[in-house]
Amino acid sequence: MQTLEQYLETEALKEAARNSVISERQYMQQFRGDPHSEYKWKRVCYPTTPPLVFDCRFEGAAEQIVQKRYQSFVDGIMTISNALNTKSRRLDCHISEITPKSLKFLHDSDAILSDPVKMCFALKHERMEIASQVAKDIGRYCSSDELRRIGIGDQIILLGIIQSAAEKVGGDNVTVIYDPLYPGSAALANMSGLRCIAADPSSSLADHVSHESNVIPITRHPLEHPLSYDVPCWYGEEQRDPAAQMLWNLGWEGWLTNHKVGHPRLLNNEMNMFKAKKILGDCVNGKFLSCQPLEATRLNECATAESYSYVIQMIGIKRVLFGSSPEEKPKLERFIKECNLPHSYHAIMVNTSLECWRAIMTMGDMILTGNTSGMWLGFSTETPITIMSKSDKRHGIMWNAREGWFTDERFKTINILE
Repeated sequence: MQTLEQYLETEALKEAARNSVISERQYMQQFRGDPHSEYKWKRVCYPTTPPLVFDCRFEGAAEQIVQKRYQSFVDGIMTISNALNTKSRRLDCHISEITPKSLKFLHDSDAILSDPVKMCFALKHERMEIASQVAKDIGRYCSSDELRRIGIGDQIILLGIIQSAAEKVGGDNVTVIYDPLYPGSAALANMSGLRCIAADPSSSLADHVSHESNVIPITRHPLEHPLSYDVPCWYGEEQRDPAAQMLWNLGWEGWLTNHKVGHPRLLNNEMNMFKAKKILGDCVNGKFLSCQPLEATRLNECATAESYSYVIQMIGIKRVLFGSSPEEKPKLERFIKECNLPHSYHAIMVNTSLECWRAIMTMGDMILTGNTSGMWLGFSTETPITIMSKSDKRHGIMWNAREGWFTDERFKTINILE
C-alpha cells in the first residue's frame, strides 16, 4: 500500500487537484520538521494574457552597492593585515585597496584583532557607516543588511524567459520595468531588445504603463518561491535547468514549453562595438581567447587559477583577454599572476562595462569561462565556448551546463569540462 508521500509524487496527482491534500501534508510536516514541503504544491500562476508588464525593480539595489563597497573595504584590510604578518612585509595588492579608511581601521582596531567578537562588532559598525554614505550618495533609504544578490546570470536567464514570452504574445505587448541602480540591470536592459523603462522602486506603475496591463511582479529573487523564502529549487534540480525553476515559480512551465535557457538574445549597439574595437586594437586582426574567470559566489574554489592555466594551454590560443568589471581589477590582477602562464602567452587585462565586454566576446575565436556571468553572456553570442563547469556546495546541479540547454547546432560549439 502506498504511503501518502509516495502517492503525492505520482504523475496522476501532479496533474490533478493538489489542494485537497495540502492540509494533510501540513499536518504531517509538524512531525517531519520540514517547513517547506507544502511549497511543492502551494504556488502561484501569473496571467499570460497581454499586455504583460514585468516589474523587475529588484529589491535591494542600495544594499548591493553597500555590499560591493564593504567587500572592497574588507579585501583591503585583509590584504594589508596579511602582509604585515609575513616576514617580507610586502603588500602584494593593487594600490586602490590601500585607502586611508582601511589603514585607520587597522590602526584603531589593533587592540581587538585577537578578539573575533569585538572585530565582528567593529566590522558591523563600518558596514553601517558605509550604508549611511550610500544613502546620501543615491538619495534613497539604505539598510546595512546583506540581501541575496540577483546576479548577472540570474538576470540574463530571466530576460531570456521574458524574450520567449514576447515571441509568444508579440514584442509590443511586453514591457519591462527595471531599477537602473541595481547592478547589471541597466546594461542588460539596453542589450535585451525589449521595451524597457527605468523607474525608481518608489514610483507607481500607473505612471509608466496602462491600467489594462497584467503585471508580473518579480522584485524578489526570481529563483525564490513567490510565497515564501528559503524554499529549495525542487523543480529546477529535477529538470537540471534554472530557467525551468523560474518558469515553475511563474506557473508557466506548461506555457513556454520550448524555452531554451542557453539561448538568451543580447545585442550590442554601434557605440559599444566601436569601444570594443578600440580596446582590442591589433587584436581585432588576430586570434584571441576571451576569458572571464572571477566567480562572485563560487569564489573560484573549484575553478582555480591553476586549472584555468592548464585549460588555456590546452586550447593553445596565445593571446588571452582576461575580463572583469573595473571594480574587480585588483582581484583579476592577482588571478592572472596566479595563472603563471608561459612567456609565449600574452595575457591582456580588460576592465570595462558589461556591454563592451560582451561585444569583445563576439569578436574572439573562443570564450573560456567558469560558471560565471561570462558563461551567460557567452551564450548570447555565436562564439565557441569552453566551460569549466564545476559543482560546489552552494549551488545545485541545475546550474551545471548540459546539452539540453542548447539547440543541436549550438551545442556543437560548446565544450563542457566537468
